[in-house]
Amino acid sequence: MTAQTIYELCCHLPEDPRSGDAYRAITGDIPNLNLNAPGLQFVTHYKNLHFGWDAAQTLAKERIPFPVCNANYVWRAYLYLCDGKKYFDEDIMGAVMLRRPEFGRRREILHALLVATDLTAQDAADQLGMLRGSVEAYEKLFFNVTDRKRDIALLAEVAYPETRLVEQMAGYMQNEALSNLLLRFGYNNGPLEVLYFAGVNNSLLQGLANADSPQRLEALIMSSGYLMARNNLLQPQGFYQAAKGMIAAAKAAGTPTAAESPTTSMSVTLAEEILTFKQDQARSRLLKYRDNNAVQTLPFEVVGN
Repeated sequence: MTAQTIYELCCHLPEDPRSGDAYRAITGDIPNLNLNAPGLQFVTHYKNLHFGWDAAQTLAKERIPFPVCNANYVWRAYLYLCDGKKYFDEDIMGAVMLRRPEFGRRREILHALLVATDLTAQDAADQLGMLRGSVEAYEKLFFNVTDRKRDIALLAEVAYPETRLVEQMAGYMQNEALSNLLLRFGYNNGPLEVLYFAGVNNSLLQGLANADSPQRLEALIMSSGYLMARNNLLQPQGFYQAAKGMIAAAKAAGTPTAAESPTTSMSVTLAEEILTFKQDQARSRLLKYRDNNAVQTLPFEVVGN
């Protein structure tokens, strides 16, 4: 659902005094602040990824007629909640079943696929061999991200609630939940990374097993190290020591590493410039040293004297 659809649904929800209290607790007493009830509801619910299901439940429970808006799966869930026998819906039932604890791991893989760039709910269903309708319904009702991928800040907060800095903390791999790791694989690198680390598909590894893998590894390690050093985050970590050893081993084995940088000859250029423009100054200082210390000869020849 888009932000507009969420707002339209909020316009028909019963006013929740808690939303106003929560908002005022954050903003304080701002003069002339007069947000209407739908506005407060929108502020409260926009980042709620399962707002579709919550809205359907609230409208059905309060027997409020469903509003005219672009929310097909929310409407179908509303009908199912009003009368499950009369309005039985296989897709809605499938989405609800995915909330069961028995499908926890599959649900985590699905979340990681859904946050990947340019991947639709249908694509995710095909990758996992699941029913398209059930996955589409689940996304709209319980993990609504595909309609809001242009909201970069929202997706970043879903993947990194505490920002990317958590990856630099000691014991990150040991302490972080596997579901969070999968989510970040999808957010950063796409569906193939998720499918490989989830054990669903190994085509990614086969594709990377080629001659330029050492170059890619070295480039990634150096780039990551550079970013950490530039932001004063480069702490003594075993990862970088191991990475250094991997690069050295690749070079020792004769495996080609990253292409030579266009600035590798800079030291030679600087030395030549110094000799060209500073030799007169250096000659003067050497002669002065000889005169002040009553040295008749120097251990090297001063050209031009």
